[in-house]
Amino acid sequence: MKFGVSSSHLYERLTSVSRVINSKNSLPILNYFLFSIEGDTLSITASDTETTLITSMDLDEVEGEGKVAILAKNLLDILREFADQPITITIDTESFSIVITSAQGKFSFIGQSANEYPKMHELAVDSAVSFDADASVLLDGISSTVFATADDELRPVMNGICFDLTSDNLTLVGTDAHKLARYRTTEVKADKDAMFVLPKKPASLLKAILAKESGSLNIAFDTKNTIFTLSNYKMVCRQIDARYPNYNAVIPKSGPTKIIVDRLALLSGVKRVSVCTNAASSLIRFAITDNQIYLSGQDIDFSISGEEYIPCQYQGEALEIGFKAGFVIELLSNINASDVEFTLIDRTRPGIFTPADQDESKDILMLLMPMMLND
Repeated sequence: MKFGVSSSHLYERLTSVSRVINSKNSLPILNYFLFSIEGDTLSITASDTETTLITSMDLDEVEGEGKVAILAKNLLDILREFADQPITITIDTESFSIVITSAQGKFSFIGQSANEYPKMHELAVDSAVSFDADASVLLDGISSTVFATADDELRPVMNGICFDLTSDNLTLVGTDAHKLARYRTTEVKADKDAMFVLPKKPASLLKAILAKESGSLNIAFDTKNTIFTLSNYKMVCRQIDARYPNYNAVIPKSGPTKIIVDRLALLSGVKRVSVCTNAASSLIRFAITDNQIYLSGQDIDFSISGEEYIPCQYQGEALEIGFKAGFVIELLSNINASDVEFTLIDRTRPGIFTPADQDESKDILMLLMPMMLND
């Protein structure tokens, strides 16, 4: 078979799906792309057995149909050095020889039989749930939660985003037990309640793809697998097989202390003071008084300290609480708002960060567990 394609267009698609491929694979065939031509459509597949990502391209010039596995590194390394230009790829489906021809020359190498490539997981028709979502809404939800997921071998359910679907809304949650991020939207609903946990790797892959997509996508899932179908991509992934903890139980209903503060001013202040905190604990002290937040940190071992005052909107009793500086920076960096509302109950209970002004269709909440202060 033979087809013509833009080198930059092909390289862009290959780069997107190549992120699935692990640096070390138990099966050598997983170091390959699966190329498949049917009619005038080229499908390119990459997989690590847990996650499979497929992209499809329409071809203007094509001869023949078939499948072949092509070593990802060879193809990416060659195409990376091309300026945008038309290229022709010729594939012998019997000998698996591959020839890339450009205006300046040609490159040849050997592929592998497509029969060795693992089959894609399919959904159980009798238990599958399906719903549609706008790409921008799902991108917003994943971006607001994936950073809060864990890397914990002992609690694998924490290593992914919980998709909690009801007839009223879709809620996405990420947590590592120290911080929690919840994104709720009423723009996505379903006929019946359902839940699954999407691992961090496919969630991050999906985030990168959604940034290039527009319009709606379909999400279908059963008790084991989830399929995301977009205009140019399809991703099939294994879910995390574990029950997600009751995240609502750890979120305080309300707090007596509510502070409104400029997000970037607080973020910059925390970053500066964090330089002076102890490297092991990264403890930063928040002292809230009338219309200001006093930030302080110190490392006694190296005789370094820092403090800063951040103006805010607050009237009430003075309160002090400690947080891990890196976690505060993560939370504030992932809230897309000019001002944030900071809600506290006392120094032993979680702090809640939310955008000061939220759209009616969505509700974003970030929770952070405090650290002990030594008075």
